[in-house]
Amino acid sequence: MTHQIILYSQTVSLATFLMITLPTESEHAGQEEIRPLSWETAMSEAGMDGPRKFLESVRRHGWADQNLLGLLHVLIGRRITDSAGGLVSQGLTWREAAALLTKVRWDKDTVLQLGLDPKQLPPRDRARYWYTAISQARVDSPHARAAGDRLAKCAETEGYHFHQ
Repeated sequence: MTHQIILYSQTVSLATFLMITLPTESEHAGQEEIRPLSWETAMSEAGMDGPRKFLESVRRHGWADQNLLGLLHVLIGRRITDSAGGLVSQGLTWREAAALLTKVRWDKDTVLQLGLDPKQLPPRDRARYWYTAISQARVDSPHARAAGDRLAKCAETEGYHFHQ
């Protein structure tokens, strides 16, 4: 039996993921393994494939057009399952949501919907850009909850289910 840990480190221009495998039995001591991971592999290992696929569905169907606040609310504040009952997301941290929006290259100008000026957000670091936007979006407000309900209603037509 082993334990696996995924470490994430980010500098201004580089994100690094490492998988550390630690044997739990003393007879295997000294057989630790450390290997670099690609972003896609790290997200898959950490259970982040579901949120990425959900976000791609949202983009493809246009559910978040003019509803970025609703998208942020459901990504962060709701548990999402698919039509078979499989877990899509337990809810993301702000940092995870920012990393996901960065990875899928979500249009940065959509922050205008939140009443934010893109020029006032960190221009060169996309993850910091999204993290700052999320921190100012009030994703826990009643308005965000109503926006999330609107997005959820659209996504439920494709078999997604949302839980508080």
